[in-house]
Formats: sequence, C-alpha cells, structure tokens
Amino acid sequence: MAEAVDCVWAADLRGLPPFNFLQLYDYLVIKTAKYDHASIRTSGYKKMKAFQFFKEGQIRRTHVSAKGGITYVKGEVLVSMKQQKFKVIISMNQLGEVLKAACQCPAGTGVDGLSHCNHVGGILLAVEDFCRRGLKEHGEPVSCTSRLCSWNAPMNVKVDPKPVNNMIITKYRFGKKTD
Repeated sequence: MAEAVDCVWAADLRGLPPFNFLQLYDYLVIKTAKYDHASIRTSGYKKMKAFQFFKEGQIRRTHVSAKGGITYVKGEVLVSMKQQKFKVIISMNQLGEVLKAACQCPAGTGVDGLSHCNHVGGILLAVEDFCRRGLKEHGEPVSCTSRLCSWNAPMNVKVDPKPVNNMIITKYRFGKKTD
C-alpha cells in the first residue's frame, strides 16, 4: 500500500485498535467472501489454512504504525511448502474495521484493495488473538516472548514434556482430522 510507505513502524503492538472475532468474521466472510458462514461457524475456522498459518507459528515480524487516524499492521507469513516469506500489510480504522489489505502472493492484490488470501487471514487471526488475550492493555511493553512472532519460535507452538513412548506427533492439515 502506497499510503504506508513513510510510516514509522514499532514492534510494540499495544498501538493496535480493538479487534475482535466479529470484525475478523466481517472481513473474511462478508467483505471478501473468502469463506462462507458454515465454514467459519463455531470452531470450523480452525480448519482454515489461515488458522493453520497462525497456529503453526508461520506469522513473523509483526509491526504496527499509525498515521492520519489509520493504523497499519504489517507482517511476514512463511509459505507452506517453500522457504519464502510473503509480506502482508493491513490498514484499519480506529474502531478496528479492516479498510484495505494487501499481500505479495498472487491472490494478494484483491478487488477494491481487499486481499482475500490466507496470509492476510493469518495476520488477522494473530491480531485477534493478541487483543483477545488482553496483551493490548498491558501497562508496559510486552516481552519478546509474548509478542506476535518477534522471536525465532519453533514451527510447532507448544509441546508438553512426556516420555518418549507416549509422544504423538501430529501436524495441522487443512480440511483433515488429526488423530
């Protein structure tokens, strides 16, 4: 987006506007028609490729900037099968409504500036998670381990310690059940 060229970016995401699941739903289902109501209803969104990007820790280097009453969020999303990153930028108003979104991927240009790729959805899911967990209201900057993907985290999000003979190794698969 040309509007965000000369912005000053900060890794401290407390400058984000309030963003919740309804605003995420409004963008992904109503504005862009990326998903339909049935696929995102209840916990169906957990089968989406965008959620897979977020859950597997493929959202990296998320930054925020504010300029002229508009908040810009930028981040990088690791591509599933390649060693490549797509850069994503999203503009939001002060109420948290997504105004425009763009991604470097082939589907990232979008109609009317509304990209409908899974990479944008992954960044929006990460922003929603950040706001839902209350990290936006912290009085001091959030530690590097609590910030959205600002440190080199392993691809799997959490592994609880267990004896080797009790370990079950799984991978999130789009549209498939995990055992």
